[in-house]
Parts: sequence; C-alpha cells; structure tokens
Amino acid sequence: MEGEGSTVLVDSIFPTHTHVADEAASTGVDVRHGVASTIVTSLDAEQGSGNIDKTLSMPHDSPLIRVNILGSDEGRMQHNELMDFVTKLSDQSSSFGGRLKANKEDKGKDIMEESESDVTKTKRQQEQERLGLETVVRLQEQFYEEERQRIGKEQVSKVDQAKMLVDLINQRKRYFAKQKAEAKRKKPMTQAQQMTYIFNYIKHMGSYTLK
Repeated sequence: MEGEGSTVLVDSIFPTHTHVADEAASTGVDVRHGVASTIVTSLDAEQGSGNIDKTLSMPHDSPLIRVNILGSDEGRMQHNELMDFVTKLSDQSSSFGGRLKANKEDKGKDIMEESESDVTKTKRQQEQERLGLETVVRLQEQFYEEERQRIGKEQVSKVDQAKMLVDLINQRKRYFAKQKAEAKRKKPMTQAQQMTYIFNYIKHMGSYTLK
C-alpha cells in the first residue's frame, strides 16, 4: 500500500510525465520513455520514505526529467518534420496539378491550332481544285472554238476550190474550142475543095458580068 501511495505521490509531483506522454501520443511519438520513468519511480518508492524524500529533492536536471524533455523535444521535432513533409508534398501536388492543367490546356490549344490548320489547308486545297477545274474547262472551250473555226475555214476552202476547179474546166473548154476553130480555118484546102472554090468564084464573076 505504501508503494502504491508513493507511486501516486510521484506522479502528482511530476505532472510533466503525463503531459509529455499525452503530447507524445498526440504527435505519434513512442511513450515508452514515460512508462520506464514511472516504473523506476515505483521501485524507488518501495525502498522507503527516505528514498521518496530523496526523490522529492531531486534537482531539475535529473535523468528522468531530461528523458521526458528529450522525448518531448523529439516528438516536437518529428511533428515539425511531419508537417514540413506534408507541406512540401502538398506544394508538389499543387505544382504538379498546375503543370498537368497547363499541359492539358497547351495540348488542347495545339489540337485546336492543328484543327484550324487542317481546315485552312482543306479550304486552300478546295480553292486550288476549283481554280484548276475552271482553267481546264476554259481551255477545253477555247480548244473547241478553235477547232470549230478551223473546220469552218476548211469547208469554205473546199467550196472555193470546187468553184475554182469548175471555172478552170470552163476556161479550158473555151480555149480548146477557139484553138480548134483557128486550126480549121488555117488548114490548107484539098484539091477538091480548091476546085469547088474556083467554080463558085467563076460563077459568081460571070453572073456579075452578065448584069
């Protein structure tokens, strides 16, 4: 019973133990140092009241207090390190999220620019195809017109050539008729023709004399 009372007395005298243990538990620090200090205090209490007085007169820099302080400091350090780690992790997550959003926006912008470029290229190709088709149609119409004019000229030339041929044939006919008449007139008379001519001449002269 005396030991139990001593234990209660020590715990009430050193409330730092309970505070440190609670703080260490709240920060995730091992509380085994606090448990060890309680056990040591209980063992000392069983040796008598003199030991209790000696424990009460323990200086502030006793090993028990230093252990509790070190445990408390270690818990604070781990808590601070944990908070720093969480803060850095949150900052990295925010930075990564920002970069991811920026990459998505840039990718979407690139896709829109590529789509606009494709639309522009398609319109340009359609315009070139339309102009090319109009050029082909115009050249075909020009070719057909030139061909029609050429055929018309050839037809006119054929008519002229036929007319010129008819005129040439008629001229040749007239020429040969004239040549035939001249040849007939210039041809020397035969003897019979001469006798007939003379007889006709004398007959004509005699009739003239008789008158």
